[in-house]
Amino acid sequence: MPDGSFDAFRLPLSFFAAAQILGVRILPWHEAVEIVVQQGRVTGVEARRLEDGSGRTIRFECDFLINASGAWAGRVGALAGLAVPVSPTAGSMTAVKGRLVNRVVSRLRPPGDGDILVPQRGLTIIGSTQRFAQSPEGLLPLPQEIAFLHSEAGLMVPAFSEKPIYASWAAARPLAGFRRGDDTEGRSLSRDFAVMDHEGEGIGGMATILGGKATVLRAMGEKTADFICHKLGVAEPCRTAEFLHLLVGAKLGSRRFRFDMAPEGTLLDALETLRAGLEEVSSAPETILYRHSCHHGSCGTCGALVDGKPRLLCLTRLAELGEGEHRVEPLRAMAWIGDIAVHPGSFFESLPDTDYLVREKGGSTRMEDCIECGLCVAACPVTKAFKGPAALAAAAREMAKNGGNRTRFLAYAGEPDGARACERAFECSRVCPRQVSPGRKITELLSLLSPPSSAP
Repeated sequence: MPDGSFDAFRLPLSFFAAAQILGVRILPWHEAVEIVVQQGRVTGVEARRLEDGSGRTIRFECDFLINASGAWAGRVGALAGLAVPVSPTAGSMTAVKGRLVNRVVSRLRPPGDGDILVPQRGLTIIGSTQRFAQSPEGLLPLPQEIAFLHSEAGLMVPAFSEKPIYASWAAARPLAGFRRGDDTEGRSLSRDFAVMDHEGEGIGGMATILGGKATVLRAMGEKTADFICHKLGVAEPCRTAEFLHLLVGAKLGSRRFRFDMAPEGTLLDALETLRAGLEEVSSAPETILYRHSCHHGSCGTCGALVDGKPRLLCLTRLAELGEGEHRVEPLRAMAWIGDIAVHPGSFFESLPDTDYLVREKGGSTRMEDCIECGLCVAACPVTKAFKGPAALAAAAREMAKNGGNRTRFLAYAGEPDGARACERAFECSRVCPRQVSPGRKITELLSLLSPPSSAP
């Protein structure tokens, strides 16, 4: 069917990059704790800083406030005394290794559970389920959901159910509306979106964008921006369709937690559960800082050191670790934010520039297997100046592409801190979760480079 998949990590990064170019200030690791209302109108927001653990709050003044917090819209609206009609509904998905299809495969029937197969890089994903959730926090796929999805996928592509499950995950959809009667799944609620003006409820200067899904997210942004301009008397046409998004590429302490979870769960599942529990039982500014997105090894954001070894938390099964105490630390060679969260900026900056722009293509091509998780860089033992395994592997891939600037990238690999600086430990290939094998790519580059000149 004419559908598609996208990279759930790079897509928001492209929005953030475009926003910053247009002057937007992005503040990660800030939690809204109060919406300031004066004389029936929102005048500001108070946010708590999470990155330094101080619990210090900062107040921001505003002319107009948009609540675009998705499944958390009800929680944010409550800070202004509003009852926002949003119902978090949990959806679970399951993936197996292998690209079993090259197009989206969907059942031609009314929407239901387990009715769509999506290829993503070297995986095939079946989705999804739907059920109401008490909270968008700490959601895990139910065992019966995983078994059901695995079986349903086999009805469309028999090879799917013959493969072992690679990963399963759950997240919350922000369906607009409240739960109705005996509807336990939320099928009675629309997946359409709406901009809700709260002035009719006695709170001016604030609106909420409700519902929607990824396929219409740019339309959601356009309608919301048009609404704000109308409210503020700004006669400026929206240029969403014209703007090309860019493809973007304190002292560390320790805390101990005890938890009991099923062995088929992952370390990321455990962190989700722990964080949700902390936020429910504690009034203090306590949480766990970590990065994550896809829950199935495709985005590369949840890398960490697990007992000293670079791994993706979403692919680290508790059964593999066994009982006892295990240490989870932030990746090395990246700026530390807090707990196990690191800033990947230096890693992305280390990658070589490419000549490629976003272009529309007529056919389907497989995405690169590299998910830019940084595990190879964290595992690399080279201490001298070195471009690193990720950057050199990227250069090798660019050389292999049609139209790639071979001479330029080979010269890049031949610089003093390039491929020849590799010490051949190949720890990078051992920890790579996507079998990219950066060590092999570096070896290929070395075979293409002429021997360095030596003095007579």
